Amino acid sequence: MGTRPALVVSQDKFNRKMGFVFVCPISNTQRKNPFYIPIPDGEAVTGVIMADQMRSGVVKTRWERAIGCHLSFPGSPWERAI
Repeated sequence: MGTRPALVVSQDKFNRKMGFVFVCPISNTQRKNPFYIPIPDGEAVTGVIMADQMRSGVVKTRWERAIGCHLSFPGSPWERAI
């Protein structure tokens, strides 16, 4: 099984206290799905955020690496959520 980039949607404080995170996977597969949010050009990752596929997992076993980027969605609800 490979790795898939994901957007962490839970707050850092929650992640550290509880030991797990909530993420939305990112895919380069383009589909006409209202729950697929396009990532703006110029970001460190490309594709769409699959908001209808939210996952959770234990930080130490599933979500080991972070690329450390912050996606910018000016004026969108995602900007407040990140």
